[in-house]
Amino acid sequence: MYNLYNKEPNKCYTFLNCLALLLLTMTIIGGIIIYYYYGVNSIINFQEDKDVCTGIIWNYSVSSLILTLLLIFSFINTITSYKVLLKTKIVSVLFQGLVWFILSIWGIVITNDNDCQIKEKTIFLFAKVSSIMQMVISIFIFGGGAISLCELS
Repeated sequence: MYNLYNKEPNKCYTFLNCLALLLLTMTIIGGIIIYYYYGVNSIINFQEDKDVCTGIIWNYSVSSLILTLLLIFSFINTITSYKVLLKTKIVSVLFQGLVWFILSIWGIVITNDNDCQIKEKTIFLFAKVSSIMQMVISIFIFGGGAISLCELS
């Protein structure tokens, strides 16, 4: 912890923070690799049935893979940009959170459709996990953005 009088960080506390940040980074990178590996595998191995439900889930899975990659790069670009005002960064991140939220609602609606007969296929599981993950990300983004906006004003 910080000593309020000297403003010098405790070395053990700094080490634990660095270790936690390293583990979090490795977990995120590993999660992204696994997400794309299984996503691409499920899309490639998917045998197109003539059912409308399977086509919708395939469309969602492809859109999810592409938009997730674009949103991650957009988020990194927004956060690391030095020439942009902080309020502009927060609004941009909140807009990205809105896109995550809309994408997750789309996935939740199509995976909870009772008429789908492909619930045992890998692509259905991938779509279900993607929609839940996107909802969690959007909640974190909206929460962090709201806290940041409150602290600015």
